[in-house]
Amino acid sequence: MASIPSPTAPVKVLTVGPAVGAVGELFAKIKSINDKHGPFDLAICTGDFFGPPRTEEMQVDVTLEDDVDKLLDGKLEAPLECLVMQGEYALPERVIEKIHKAGGALSKNVFVLQKYSVMTTAHGLRIACLGGTYDVTQYGSDLPQDFTCPYFTKTTVEKLLSNTNTASSKTQDYSSLGAIKSSQLVDIFLTNVWPSSITKSSSVPLPSPELASMGAPPVDEMVKTTKPKYIFSAGGGKPPKFWEREPFVWEGEEGRSTRFISLGAFGAEAVNGKKQRWFYAFSINPPSSDAPASTKPANATANPFADSRPPKRTIHEAEAENFIWGAVNQPLQPGKKQRQNALGEKKPKPGYK
Repeated sequence: MASIPSPTAPVKVLTVGPAVGAVGELFAKIKSINDKHGPFDLAICTGDFFGPPRTEEMQVDVTLEDDVDKLLDGKLEAPLECLVMQGEYALPERVIEKIHKAGGALSKNVFVLQKYSVMTTAHGLRIACLGGTYDVTQYGSDLPQDFTCPYFTKTTVEKLLSNTNTASSKTQDYSSLGAIKSSQLVDIFLTNVWPSSITKSSSVPLPSPELASMGAPPVDEMVKTTKPKYIFSAGGGKPPKFWEREPFVWEGEEGRSTRFISLGAFGAEAVNGKKQRWFYAFSINPPSSDAPASTKPANATANPFADSRPPKRTIHEAEAENFIWGAVNQPLQPGKKQRQNALGEKKPKPGYK
């Protein structure tokens, strides 16, 4: 029987970009990297592991379909423990059925993290996951909170941030729908969508200019609440592009710093003649009460999330309630009248956006 690693020993993690259905090839590459640079304790698969859903008009790659079927049938095994998340698309129906039957275990060493989950590994690492993609027009909708829906919503984020059913046990329960207390920190945060503020205060060139204005404000709130040591994403454009931000430090957290890495897709074609980096290896120490305070990284920037002011709402959000606090009706002060326009409609005060 393999011995359980010490909770305070550094954990060696290999994080990879979207497999997009090329499961067998990805596992072969993971094995090669593990043999050369490992052994790794854990592999994390970001983005779309299974690829886009099949349609009648779509030309199906038989090899990729066979890989997924072999995985579900237990004929394709990962070379080490792999955690899989939901990316941009809904998961295939046959994958969802297997998750329901096996509680998240697709095959030996392959586990699917629930859409809004936080779990603690046997190594003592706390990993939070927010699966799905962001659409401002769908965010306030009453959509399913499962893998059949490609979006995450306000309810999804609230469930992840709720104070109930906290996953505090140091056991590997990959199927648990855990939650994060507002005062609790996580080591790794997985999200397919970039936080909207992540590019602020960074001098690292973006691989595409449109990435400067992408991202989801609700993901910012997750980051500010959990203060992860690492944030991994695969949502850096189409196709996904690699970008690693300089680290930044959280004030009042004993030098705790965060690193953000967005990975390219596995096996993707080069972008502007440049092959996109699709894997990232690192070592991380699990939380420990006797751990010394962290030292500030030499290349640390200002914290892009330090400004606590809520982001400006888009025109689509103007009538929706605030995604954190909900709709707030301000009482009319005594002696003041509600401003109205020429049509008799209520008019906002000057400067209101």
